[in-house]
Amino acid sequence: MPTILTEKHHERIEQACRLIREAHEMPPLDEIAKQVGYSPHYFHRLFKQVMGITPKAYAVHHRVERFREQLDQGESVTRAIYGAGYN
Repeated sequence: MPTILTEKHHERIEQACRLIREAHEMPPLDEIAKQVGYSPHYFHRLFKQVMGITPKAYAVHHRVERFREQLDQGESVTRAIYGAGYN
């Protein structure tokens, strides 16, 4: 049964999205959940309900976007790879 979403839920998921976007590498799920005040399991379920994808998929999407942006700015492929957080 889906959770009834409140403004507080949306604000915390928005905060989690910011944390993921600003991190060089995907932070551990339990760390993000703790920072937004939820258990890891509940956070994962809520994130997926609100965003339509998992936190990991969200992080992967933003990493790819960072890579593309750096290529568009003229960076070499190697620099763009490292700049986007790929090791």
